[in-house]
Amino acid sequence: MKTNVAQNRLVIEIARECLHKNGFTNPYPNKHQGTFPAVHITTRDPKNGIDYLVGVTGRVETTADGTQNPTYNLVRTEDDLTKAADLAKETNRTLAFVAIALREKDGSYAAYFDELSRIGFRRDVPMLPSDRSKYRQLATYTPDARVKALLAS
Repeated sequence: MKTNVAQNRLVIEIARECLHKNGFTNPYPNKHQGTFPAVHITTRDPKNGIDYLVGVTGRVETTADGTQNPTYNLVRTEDDLTKAADLAKETNRTLAFVAIALREKDGSYAAYFDELSRIGFRRDVPMLPSDRSKYRQLATYTPDARVKALLAS
């Protein structure tokens, strides 16, 4: 049975890999497990010169009844939103997110990136197909043995 900790660690690892593959500079998490803002990735996008403070979220994209999860939680509380905003201000970085959609049926993932200001600074990331089309796609659905093993456990 998969654990939230194992899924959280894998999602953070995939987010870092996807940022790196898309040219972001030194995208490393400050910790390898936990939730935003206690765990975040700092990176720079050389395309626009913006330094980012990135929160990572990920979920299996469908619920048990087969419907799409409409949102992926980014922070636990409103206080976490305040802490994230304060940290971004202290470090002179722009708040952003990477959302990882995990597909159980084929053990794959897709990754999406955007600035939090574009979705309204909120506790969750809208992830319906109409929402995803507005984000920068870092990875199309990519089969991955780590995802397959996690979701099979």
